[in-house]
Amino acid sequence: MLKAKVHIKGFIFDIYNKVKYFLNASFIDNIYGDSYTISGEKILNIGNNVTLEFNNLDFSEYNTDSITIYGSTPLQKTGILLEICNYKDTYREMLYFENAKKNKSFTIPKLDSKADIKLIFLPGSNFDFYGISFI
Repeated sequence: MLKAKVHIKGFIFDIYNKVKYFLNASFIDNIYGDSYTISGEKILNIGNNVTLEFNNLDFSEYNTDSITIYGSTPLQKTGILLEICNYKDTYREMLYFENAKKNKSFTIPKLDSKADIKLIFLPGSNFDFYGISFI
């Protein structure tokens, strides 16, 4: 315990912008659906109608037009509906993740503002999710 007045200078607090980094499963803001298993920084055995949400991502300083999904599937192909919502509109696109790949990049419309990202796994899915990043 100090008994004197102390001035500490030189600290700068910066907002942590998640879009600059690899976002593993621990960065998910919300998850819901029929079947999945959370295992540390991964979400395993994602099945029917599971939605992963990354909310309030700020792309204003880090414009991007590509998303990379890290994961794997034992199936020949797993369909993932990508939904991007920002203050202007909502964009949806079907993405297909093929047999046992560890990551796959997809071109998306340029993001330059705050947005919410949803990955929606369709019926018949079997997917292990490791994370996402934006390029």
